[in-house]
Amino acid sequence: MGTTVDPIWGDVHIPLHESTTWAANISKAKNELLWLPSPSLYDGISDTVKWFEQQIHDYP
Repeated sequence: MGTTVDPIWGDVHIPLHESTTWAANISKAKNELLWLPSPSLYDGISDTVKWFEQQIHDYP
């Protein structure tokens, strides 16, 4: 794009009213749409670890 941007490293101020903990509540999707998450949390984490193990050579 012809421009460079240098990142600014450091802490980000989090306003007092901003939550620092996030959790999804999927009960409405389960009840109204009969939806269930797929893959399971265990399988998703396992697949992610396997992917990173296969890609490790790209990240010195």
